[in-house]
Amino acid sequence: MAVTVTLVEYERCNFRTGGDNCIINGELQLTESTISKLENINKDKEYVHVGRTFLKPLNHVGVIKVDDLTLEIFPKIFDEVNPKHDKRLLAGNLLKMLEIAGELPIRDMDRATLDVQNNDLFEMFIRIFAKDLYKTLRRTQLRNYVDKHDDLRFIRGKIDHKRQSNPARRHVIPCNYNEFSIDNSLNRTLKYTSFLMSRVVSGYETKTMLRSVLDMLDAVSLQHVSVAEVDRISINRLNRMFEDHIRICRIFLSNSTLTLQSGGVDSFTFLVPMEKLFEKFIEGSLKLEPEYYFGADVDVIPQYLLGSLARKNDQDTVFRLYPDITLKRSGKIFAILDMKYKKLKEEKSEQGVSQSDIYQMFAYTNINTAKRGMLLYPSMLGESEGRYELFDVISRESSIPLMIRTIDMSIDLCNDWNLFKRNLVEIVKELIIDD
Repeated sequence: MAVTVTLVEYERCNFRTGGDNCIINGELQLTESTISKLENINKDKEYVHVGRTFLKPLNHVGVIKVDDLTLEIFPKIFDEVNPKHDKRLLAGNLLKMLEIAGELPIRDMDRATLDVQNNDLFEMFIRIFAKDLYKTLRRTQLRNYVDKHDDLRFIRGKIDHKRQSNPARRHVIPCNYNEFSIDNSLNRTLKYTSFLMSRVVSGYETKTMLRSVLDMLDAVSLQHVSVAEVDRISINRLNRMFEDHIRICRIFLSNSTLTLQSGGVDSFTFLVPMEKLFEKFIEGSLKLEPEYYFGADVDVIPQYLLGSLARKNDQDTVFRLYPDITLKRSGKIFAILDMKYKKLKEEKSEQGVSQSDIYQMFAYTNINTAKRGMLLYPSMLGESEGRYELFDVISRESSIPLMIRTIDMSIDLCNDWNLFKRNLVEIVKELIIDD
């Protein structure tokens, strides 16, 4: 029987070793084989610490499937939330963050229909993809011209004279031609991803939907598709209706590892680094409505290269400076915003801000014309905010205000999105400089 365990980052989950993967009287029991496979997932990078009697998720969120065990890992954005009781809130917020970050194109109406309590996070993610892809394929199936190189009994396109050298094969003509075909790179990506998804989902409705998709793409070759091949797909006006599906395919193929055995799925992981997701989420929120947050005359620029701190071998610059958000007015930088997915350590001095974060912001603000800076953290209970003055490194006569701020991530982002926006605008408006 399949077992799903809901966890949050950095919280321990005790287990005991036994003959089956199951939950007995509220206690998780894992087999030696499953424990070994969980340890093997960490061979390149530790995602979940596997102790002798406990599991501890680290800074990635998503899903791990091993044998008949599913671990779904949510962000630790609440201090007093029981993931078993508040799974809808946790799942909804995570899906909203993925959507705004540009990592998961989904619609509110799709999210509202999800059976959160009876399906794990990954099953919900797959259902969104399968349902929308099925509807799109029913409306249209993409065909385009594909280069073909075949030996034919009649001339089609152009004769390939370089291959016409064997006297014993005079009855066939090597031809190069274009064919208007459904078997193209975009459809192969959709089919390969749908096939992999069908091997890891357990819900009957989701499996049925994916099988219907595969049936509709029956004339398309089923073959391995790499992330590099997905990146080579050109989106144009003819295939734009599949753009979101291709983005999800890329997310699935780049963030997951899949091991198949003859009997089914051996292991599967879909994990997203939470610190990157938080940064992209705030960045995406600001980029969606820059005028709402900063006014019509401000440019919001993510990952803008400010410069470098050093030069190597008299040629190559190293230690390049890329703040999360650079704000410009009339082509001139006036503020820097950087996001940090970590908890401010209240018990430490300096308002809980790490020395490395201050050094980083000092470099960001002193290398250009910025007049203000801000470090933005997700809020937890009992945290304090503060303000520093970053001195000019040479004169020490002028200074740049550096605000330390936190944003409440425990808001229901699906139902109270406007409240989150109002909270965020109250924070970032402190960066606006009136000339």
